[in-house]
Amino acid sequence: MIFQLRLPFYPLPITQVSKQFKEIFINKFNHTLSGILLSAGIITVKYPVIEVNLLHPSVLESAMPLAAGALIGSVFPDIDIRIPGLEHRTITHWPVIYGTGLVLSYFAGYLWLFFFCIGCLVHVLLDSLSLMGVPLLNPFGKRRGFKLMVVGGYAEALCSVIILIGIFCVWVEAHNNNIWRLIYD
Repeated sequence: MIFQLRLPFYPLPITQVSKQFKEIFINKFNHTLSGILLSAGIITVKYPVIEVNLLHPSVLESAMPLAAGALIGSVFPDIDIRIPGLEHRTITHWPVIYGTGLVLSYFAGYLWLFFFCIGCLVHVLLDSLSLMGVPLLNPFGKRRGFKLMVVGGYAEALCSVIILIGIFCVWVEAHNNNIWRLIYD
């Protein structure tokens, strides 16, 4: 007899909880990191100075909406997990929607939406590296991908490390390589 632990707040057996934990938390972690990297990059490019006061009105009005759009976009496609009856990685992971939104928002001048679509496309790109893949030609059709990593596997951990290194590099660039002065002083 196999013992299945049921958590009072989660109606699935613990084996399924751990599978969903991997699918949602670990995957969301990488997507959130990619959104942070995009956001940090946006602020660094827009304000390439050593000390940016993130609460300064000019930053709040111009860079923060773009960074927020990128961060929210980096996790948005997984909203399908919360929609009953909608299979995961279907319409919300179809890159055509976000590519179209990218072009339209650029020409309409909605830069926050432009960066939201970039965040969504980065999310879809990261998901295309997994075994499950993403739909390319038809949102409910066959999923395609690079099949380089398993959710929660070593390749995904390596992907997290690479994104963290990217965040660190953007931080160094934002401080105009004065990090060594901060370390040695």
